[in-house]
Amino acid sequence: MQSAQQHLDARLDEVTMVFRRARQSHITAELLEVVSGFEAIMSKPTNH
Repeated sequence: MQSAQQHLDARLDEVTMVFRRARQSHITAELLEVVSGFEAIMSKPTNH
């Protein structure tokens, strides 16, 4: 029974790590999109 629990704990740790990596990748992509948009807006010449 302990072996099954240890296996389950290890598997849960793996799944959690995969989820966190995927989530962080998504967050990073979103931030890059926001920064790119901001840079595009700021680099447009103004006609004053």
